[in-house]
Amino acid sequence: MVVEAFRGMPDVQGVMTVCYPGKDVNGMGIPDNLRVEQYVPNAEIIPKSDLVIHHGGFSTTMYCMVNGIPAIGVPMEGDQNENGRRIRESGAGYYLSYKKLNTRKLREAIIQALKDDAIKARAQEMSEKLKQYNGPEAAADLIEKVIETRKPVYRPDATISSPVSPTQ
Repeated sequence: MVVEAFRGMPDVQGVMTVCYPGKDVNGMGIPDNLRVEQYVPNAEIIPKSDLVIHHGGFSTTMYCMVNGIPAIGVPMEGDQNENGRRIRESGAGYYLSYKKLNTRKLREAIIQALKDDAIKARAQEMSEKLKQYNGPEAAADLIEKVIETRKPVYRPDATISSPVSPTQ
């Protein structure tokens, strides 16, 4: 479906990963505007992208959000559906139903997303907000405190509206 969508958009350049070792893509008739790779690290490709189409996994979703890159989530199972809804609800991209997807819908979503200044702006806003939390450094600090104290610790700026007992 992705191959066919890109075949119909010669002015759009794409990179598609096929994470299946030994997957033969030669017979797929890959158009010139689509490069196929077995694997490309998120950290290397997402910051250089204008749009990311993915299955809604947490890692890819967060890489897009942190880097301010709009996304089209096409979840297939589990938490991917929740992540896809979060992409849509944040305004930083679109959520497409895998079960209802076809080449035309995918192509239209790609074209619309690439022209949509609102999702670009919202993706940038999300990036700025996430960077304010300084997640990696805060996580490292909390881990060090747990190791030192051997007790649960919480971020000083985190607020809990009501205590939750371990049985809830």
